[in-house]
Amino acid sequence: MARPPWFPLYPTDFLADDKVSAMTTEEVGAYWLLLCYSWYQTPQGSIPDDDKILAGWTRSSPQGWAAIKKTVLSPFTLGSDGRHHQKRLKAEAKRIAQKSKAQRQGPQAVGQARQARCHGNAAACPRHPDRHGPGTCRRHAIRSDQIRSEKT
Repeated sequence: MARPPWFPLYPTDFLADDKVSAMTTEEVGAYWLLLCYSWYQTPQGSIPDDDKILAGWTRSSPQGWAAIKKTVLSPFTLGSDGRHHQKRLKAEAKRIAQKSKAQRQGPQAVGQARQARCHGNAAACPRHPDRHGPGTCRRHAIRSDQIRSEKT
């Protein structure tokens, strides 16, 4: 699945977070940039444990990154895979993927149910006569003998 070019932000939650509240303006900016980059990483919601890359992504000098690193990475958890993971962003990514999958499958399920109701063993339904074989169109509750008598 292609990742959407957006992710949800809940300003109340963001501003009320104790770790974000403890950040300076520079640190909030760096954290926000890391959230944006982590959205496009694999696994989604994670960033590498590489100071050179993270300094670049946060637009900080190596010395500047060293000064803000501890605070900026505090909302992330270092995983066994050697990457920093942001729990909330990972959960949002999973929720969006599930919703997207359900939306993709939704029209198929509706179409299959409609086809099962109407096209199971139907005959000459006036709405779509080319799709039916012998029997009754369950969707339109028309029997083939009724259709024949209407035509004569």
